[in-house]
Amino acid sequence: MAHALDRTSFPGDGAKMTSTILQPLTIENRFQNARSSRPIRVAILSDYREENWYSMDLVGDMLTDHLAREHENRIHAQQIVPRMPQPFGSRRVGFLRNAHRALGRFVAYPREIRKLRNQFDLFHIVDHSYAHLALELPPDRVIITCHDLDAFSALLPGSPALSPFQARLARPILAGLQSAAWVVCASDATCCTTAWDADCMLLADASGSMQVRRM
Repeated sequence: MAHALDRTSFPGDGAKMTSTILQPLTIENRFQNARSSRPIRVAILSDYREENWYSMDLVGDMLTDHLAREHENRIHAQQIVPRMPQPFGSRRVGFLRNAHRALGRFVAYPREIRKLRNQFDLFHIVDHSYAHLALELPPDRVIITCHDLDAFSALLPGSPALSPFQARLARPILAGLQSAAWVVCASDATCCTTAWDADCMLLADASGSMQVRRM
Protein backbone atom coordinates (compact mmCIF):
# COMPACT_ATOMS: atom_id res chain seq x y z
CA MET A 1 0.00 0.00 0.00
CA ALA A 2 1.41 3.40 -0.96
CA HIS A 3 2.08 5.80 1.84
CA ALA A 4 0.02 9.01 1.84
CA LEU A 5 3.13 10.97 0.92
CA ASP A 6 4.47 8.63 -1.73
CA ARG A 7 5.53 10.25 -5.00
CA THR A 8 2.28 9.35 -6.76
CA SER A 9 0.08 10.93 -4.09
CA PHE A 10 2.00 14.09 -3.21
CA PRO A 11 0.12 17.16 -4.52
CA GLY A 12 1.43 18.19 -7.92
CA ASP A 13 3.43 15.02 -8.51
CA GLY A 14 1.78 14.27 -11.85
CA ALA A 15 3.75 14.83 -15.04
CA LYS A 16 4.12 18.59 -15.34
CA MET A 17 3.47 20.15 -18.75
CA THR A 18 5.88 23.01 -19.36
CA SER A 19 6.34 25.59 -22.06
CA THR A 20 9.84 26.27 -23.35
CA ILE A 21 8.75 29.67 -24.69
CA LEU A 22 9.14 32.13 -21.86
CA GLN A 23 7.66 35.43 -22.99
CA PRO A 24 7.40 38.56 -20.83
CA LEU A 25 4.16 38.80 -18.87
CA THR A 26 2.38 42.07 -19.55
CA ILE A 27 1.86 43.69 -16.17
CA GLU A 28 0.01 46.90 -15.46
CA ASN A 29 2.08 49.97 -14.68
CA ARG A 30 1.96 49.03 -11.02
CA PHE A 31 5.72 49.44 -10.71
CA GLN A 32 6.08 52.56 -12.87
CA ASN A 33 7.44 54.64 -10.01
CA ALA A 34 9.96 51.98 -9.07
CA ARG A 35 11.00 51.69 -12.71
CA SER A 36 11.89 55.36 -12.90
CA SER A 37 14.43 55.10 -10.08
CA ARG A 38 15.71 51.52 -10.13
CA PRO A 39 15.10 48.12 -11.75
CA ILE A 40 12.15 46.08 -10.54
CA ARG A 41 13.36 43.51 -8.02
CA VAL A 42 11.94 40.09 -8.90
CA ALA A 43 12.35 36.94 -6.80
CA ILE A 44 12.11 33.72 -8.80
CA LEU A 45 10.88 31.16 -6.25
CA SER A 46 12.06 27.78 -7.54
CA ASP A 47 11.56 24.19 -6.42
CA TYR A 48 13.89 22.44 -4.06
CA ARG A 49 16.63 20.85 -6.18
CA GLU A 50 16.50 17.82 -3.91
CA GLU A 51 13.05 16.98 -5.29
CA ASN A 52 14.60 16.26 -8.71
CA TRP A 53 11.83 17.94 -10.70
CA TYR A 54 14.15 18.70 -13.60
CA SER A 55 11.45 20.31 -15.75
CA MET A 56 10.60 22.76 -12.96
CA ASP A 57 14.29 23.44 -12.33
CA LEU A 58 14.62 24.25 -16.03
CA VAL A 59 11.69 26.68 -15.93
CA GLY A 60 13.24 28.57 -13.02
CA ASP A 61 16.69 28.63 -14.62
CA MET A 62 15.37 29.75 -18.02
CA LEU A 63 13.15 32.46 -16.57
CA THR A 64 16.01 33.88 -14.50
CA ASP A 65 18.36 33.76 -17.48
CA HIS A 66 15.79 35.33 -19.81
CA LEU A 67 15.12 38.25 -17.48
CA ALA A 68 18.84 38.81 -16.94
CA ARG A 69 19.65 38.83 -20.66
CA GLU A 70 16.61 40.56 -22.13
CA HIS A 71 15.56 42.96 -19.39
CA GLU A 72 18.68 43.70 -17.36
CA ASN A 73 18.07 47.47 -17.43
CA ARG A 74 14.52 47.18 -16.13
CA ILE A 75 14.49 44.04 -13.98
CA HIS A 76 16.84 42.63 -11.39
CA ALA A 77 15.91 38.94 -11.06
CA GLN A 78 17.24 36.72 -8.30
CA GLN A 79 16.52 33.00 -8.20
CA ILE A 80 15.62 31.71 -4.74
CA VAL A 81 16.56 28.04 -4.29
CA PRO A 82 16.77 27.06 -0.60
CA ARG A 83 18.28 23.79 0.53
CA MET A 84 15.73 21.24 1.63
CA PRO A 85 16.05 20.41 5.33
CA GLN A 86 16.88 16.75 5.94
CA PRO A 87 16.76 16.28 9.72
CA PHE A 88 16.10 12.54 9.39
CA GLY A 89 19.14 11.78 7.24
CA SER A 90 20.04 12.02 3.57
CA ARG A 91 18.01 9.06 2.26
CA ARG A 92 15.89 10.11 -0.71
CA VAL A 93 13.46 7.22 -0.93
CA GLY A 94 10.22 6.21 0.74
CA PHE A 95 8.75 7.77 3.83
CA LEU A 96 11.84 9.74 4.90
CA ARG A 97 12.12 11.44 1.52
CA ASN A 98 8.48 12.48 1.58
CA ALA A 99 8.72 13.58 5.21
CA HIS A 100 11.55 15.91 4.17
CA ARG A 101 9.50 17.17 1.24
CA ALA A 102 6.52 18.00 3.45
CA LEU A 103 8.70 19.65 6.08
CA GLY A 104 10.52 21.66 3.43
CA ARG A 105 7.52 22.76 1.44
CA PHE A 106 5.12 23.60 4.23
CA VAL A 107 7.39 24.68 7.08
CA ALA A 108 10.93 25.62 6.06
CA TYR A 109 10.30 27.32 2.68
CA PRO A 110 7.44 29.52 3.98
CA ARG A 111 9.63 30.53 6.91
CA GLU A 112 12.45 31.49 4.52
CA ILE A 113 10.36 33.67 2.23
CA ARG A 114 8.77 35.58 5.09
CA LYS A 115 12.21 37.17 5.43
CA LEU A 116 12.06 38.29 1.78
CA ARG A 117 8.71 40.10 1.82
CA ASN A 118 10.28 43.57 1.86
CA GLN A 119 13.31 42.78 -0.30
CA PHE A 120 11.52 42.35 -3.65
CA ASP A 121 8.85 44.13 -5.68
CA LEU A 122 7.52 40.99 -7.33
CA PHE A 123 7.55 37.27 -6.53
CA HIS A 124 7.23 34.63 -9.26
CA ILE A 125 6.46 31.09 -8.07
CA VAL A 126 7.50 28.89 -10.99
CA ASP A 127 5.67 25.71 -9.89
CA HIS A 128 1.98 25.83 -8.98
CA SER A 129 2.42 22.96 -6.51
CA TYR A 130 4.36 25.51 -4.43
CA ALA A 131 1.47 27.99 -4.70
CA HIS A 132 0.90 27.89 -0.93
CA LEU A 133 3.99 30.11 -0.65
CA ALA A 134 1.84 32.97 -1.94
CA LEU A 135 0.00 32.95 1.40
CA GLU A 136 3.19 34.29 3.02
CA LEU A 137 3.58 37.17 0.54
CA PRO A 138 1.72 40.37 -0.42
CA PRO A 139 -0.88 38.94 -2.85
CA ASP A 140 -0.76 41.90 -5.23
CA ARG A 141 2.93 41.18 -5.87
CA VAL A 142 2.70 37.47 -6.69
CA ILE A 143 2.79 35.66 -10.06
CA ILE A 144 2.32 31.87 -10.22
CA THR A 145 2.97 29.68 -13.25
CA CYS A 146 0.30 26.95 -13.44
CA HIS A 147 1.42 23.97 -15.53
CA ASP A 148 -1.56 21.67 -14.87
CA LEU A 149 -4.31 21.06 -12.32
CA ASP A 150 -2.96 17.89 -10.72
CA ALA A 151 -2.07 19.49 -7.39
CA PHE A 152 -5.67 20.37 -6.58
CA SER A 153 -7.85 18.51 -9.12
CA ALA A 154 -9.07 16.20 -6.35
CA LEU A 155 -10.78 19.21 -4.75
CA LEU A 156 -13.07 19.57 -7.76
CA PRO A 157 -16.68 18.38 -7.51
CA GLY A 158 -17.06 14.75 -8.56
CA SER A 159 -13.46 13.81 -7.80
CA PRO A 160 -12.68 10.87 -5.50
CA ALA A 161 -12.66 11.82 -1.84
CA LEU A 162 -9.30 12.85 -0.46
CA SER A 163 -7.87 11.50 2.72
CA PRO A 164 -7.80 14.17 5.46
CA PHE A 165 -4.02 14.38 5.10
CA GLN A 166 -4.10 14.82 1.32
CA ALA A 167 -6.80 17.47 1.63
CA ARG A 168 -4.72 19.30 4.21
CA LEU A 169 -1.89 19.50 1.66
CA ALA A 170 -4.01 20.40 -1.36
CA ARG A 171 -6.19 23.13 0.15
CA PRO A 172 -3.40 25.65 0.92
CA ILE A 173 -1.99 25.10 -2.59
CA LEU A 174 -5.34 26.06 -4.10
CA ALA A 175 -5.77 28.95 -1.66
CA GLY A 176 -2.36 30.29 -2.63
CA LEU A 177 -3.22 30.12 -6.33
CA GLN A 178 -6.49 31.92 -5.67
CA SER A 179 -4.71 34.69 -3.78
CA ALA A 180 -2.13 35.56 -6.46
CA ALA A 181 -2.52 38.70 -8.56
CA TRP A 182 -1.46 36.88 -11.74
CA VAL A 183 -1.58 33.25 -12.86
CA VAL A 184 0.39 32.31 -15.97
CA CYS A 185 -0.66 29.08 -17.70
CA ALA A 186 1.64 26.85 -19.72
CA SER A 187 -1.06 25.62 -22.10
CA ASP A 188 -4.37 26.77 -23.56
CA ALA A 189 -6.16 23.82 -21.94
CA THR A 190 -4.88 24.69 -18.47
CA CYS A 191 -5.64 28.37 -19.00
CA CYS A 192 -9.23 27.72 -20.07
CA THR A 193 -9.92 25.25 -17.27
CA THR A 194 -8.29 27.48 -14.68
CA ALA A 195 -10.11 30.63 -15.67
CA TRP A 196 -13.48 29.39 -16.83
CA ASP A 197 -14.50 26.23 -14.97
CA ALA A 198 -18.21 27.02 -14.79
CA ASP A 199 -19.11 24.19 -12.40
CA CYS A 200 -16.77 25.00 -9.55
CA MET A 201 -15.30 28.43 -10.36
CA LEU A 202 -11.98 26.99 -9.29
CA LEU A 203 -10.20 30.31 -9.15
CA ALA A 204 -13.11 32.61 -8.44
CA ASP A 205 -11.84 35.76 -6.80
CA ALA A 206 -14.36 38.01 -5.12
CA SER A 207 -12.30 41.14 -5.72
CA GLY A 208 -11.96 40.40 -9.43
CA SER A 209 -8.29 41.32 -9.23
CA MET A 210 -6.72 38.04 -10.32
CA GLN A 211 -5.60 37.82 -13.93
CA VAL A 212 -5.01 34.60 -15.89
CA ARG A 213 -2.66 34.72 -18.84
CA ARG A 214 -1.38 32.22 -21.41
CA MET A 215 2.43 32.00 -21.62
